[in-house]
Amino acid sequence: MTDLSDLERLQIELDAAIKQAQLELLLAQIRAAVWELPLIPREDEPTAFNLPRSTCDQLQAEGDWPPQFYLGRRAYIRTRDALEYVDRKAQAAIAEAPPDDAPRLRRKRAANAGLRRGGDDER
Repeated sequence: MTDLSDLERLQIELDAAIKQAQLELLLAQIRAAVWELPLIPREDEPTAFNLPRSTCDQLQAEGDWPPQFYLGRRAYIRTRDALEYVDRKAQAAIAEAPPDDAPRLRRKRAANAGLRRGGDDER
């Protein structure tokens, strides 16, 4: 069996990258479509929130999840409740964020850059 040429390898990698990008676009379109519905079915929660099912279940068990209700045997959350939930989580994350420490980070990066160059001895 012959080895693949560099050009053939590049073509295979390009094809794989294109397929990955197409898949990611399709998933984004599905997520957008789910958020346009007035209700999000339980089975679509992981897609809508881009979370594993186990995380959705854990958050629900902890009471940190939009309220669910049943129509027949199927569980749903209202999209507006889900949006409010996401807004609350985002506001809480912003409130808990540390103050802007950009000056400290710049000093730290500068110090680390000096270490990579060999420290103060070589300056």
